[in-house]
Amino acid sequence: TRAHSKDLILDLNAILDQLIELGKQKKSKIDLNEVTNLNTQFHLSISKASGNDIAHEILMHLLPAFSKSNKLILLMQLPLDRQISEHREIITSIQKGDPDRAEQVIEKHIKRILEEIQRIED
Repeated sequence: TRAHSKDLILDLNAILDQLIELGKQKKSKIDLNEVTNLNTQFHLSISKASGNDIAHEILMHLLPAFSKSNKLILLMQLPLDRQISEHREIITSIQKGDPDRAEQVIEKHIKRILEEIQRIED
């Protein structure tokens, strides 16, 4: 529903605002645990709003398992500009009611993260 979408957009923008504030800090002062927690919240909010309870349940267990590699990626990528712009793109496509675009953007975002993890492992 539209009200449901509005709530999701508000939640996602609030999380993004917190991420932007963290990104304004000096690189050495950024709390990677907090950034990882915000990332988890961002993706869980989207999965919960999707209405796919099984996918949401799986993500609730998977995302925390990625926190260690996520912190390594974040450490390599500080400042957070790229992540912030990708999250903003996701929010915009959801807000426009364009599920195909949202799916494309999310896939691109996940692919980039997987490539970063692969680079760390190599």
